[in-house]
Amino acid sequence: MGVTAGSALAAFLLVPLSDQFGWRPVLFISAAVLIIGGTIAYLFYRDPPKEKLKTSAGMWKQMAAVGKNRHLLLITVGAGTLSAGQMSLNTYLILYTNQILLIPLVLAGMLLVISEISGSSGRIIWGIVSDKLFHGNRFIILCVIAIISAGCALVMGVLPAEPPVTLLVTTVILFGFSIAGYNGIWLNAATEVVPKEQSGLASGFTTSFGAWGVILGPPLFGLITDVTGSFQVAWFTLATLMAIVSILFFVLHYQMRRS
Repeated sequence: MGVTAGSALAAFLLVPLSDQFGWRPVLFISAAVLIIGGTIAYLFYRDPPKEKLKTSAGMWKQMAAVGKNRHLLLITVGAGTLSAGQMSLNTYLILYTNQILLIPLVLAGMLLVISEISGSSGRIIWGIVSDKLFHGNRFIILCVIAIISAGCALVMGVLPAEPPVTLLVTTVILFGFSIAGYNGIWLNAATEVVPKEQSGLASGFTTSFGAWGVILGPPLFGLITDVTGSFQVAWFTLATLMAIVSILFFVLHYQMRRS
């Protein structure tokens, strides 16, 4: 929940300050705070003692073995796509709602706050729903999350300028709740498709490669917007990807039931 809580706090504080004082001094102060925080962590944090590996190549052999698990690979691809969507929403929500939907800047920032708070709630609630209502079935939940995300991306693409506040806020809540609330379900699913003794490696594998969605998602979303001259195409592309991911997770659900 640290990522979503931090994003919400940043949107709540930095956007109004930028509107009041300009983005350069606010960005400078933010960078200074990061440097100070990093320096404090460097000076006072100490890593716990590490266990020595029996062989230097042991970890990499185990990682290679884990990477051959087809179910884990598909989970990682799906989660990476969800990560790309999450970061694209975080990156462009304020810009899109302010410049295209003509929402005042501070209110656009509050939409990001709402989205991130919804995501934090989603990480808890989706886990409860998975455990209590679906008996620990992770793939159905991930499928539902992707479907909701696809629908919200479609709605974002067709919203008119100065849209009804209720419609906009509801869409943002559902979008954040789904596309920023999947992480716990994802990591549980990844560790449950491998033997228990490989759970740690599976978690590291899927997190490392799934994180490429965070890196690639926002630039590709922006590239589509620039090339086509339309945010609408970018939102529709994201909706299509989410629909594909929902199918992927449904197939995984079906395969796991058969096995």
